[in-house]
Amino acid sequence: MTRIPVNPELLTWARERAGLDTLALAGRFPKLSEWEAGELQPTLRQLEDFARAVHVAVGYLFLPAPPQEPLPTQPQPARHHSPVPATAGLVPRLCPHARAACA
Repeated sequence: MTRIPVNPELLTWARERAGLDTLALAGRFPKLSEWEAGELQPTLRQLEDFARAVHVAVGYLFLPAPPQEPLPTQPQPARHHSPVPATAGLVPRLCPHARAACA
């Protein structure tokens, strides 16, 4: 069984990002606390399973450090597009029963 060197911070980042604690994952990953402490490394299969459990692409777990994910602090403004003028043939197709309302 080959162990895969992974930065323990990434394991903690992925778990916390998923909103899970070590107890929630203890049944599937009994050595998770040791992985996060850097005392033991997971196998590739364990790492792939862990990535699926925390909903992160396994490639993220090979980064040198956890990625920075800034959260938006305020709502983003809606993007408005300029209206597209309706052609004479389009209006009856869109509103066949309410031509007067659409015209």
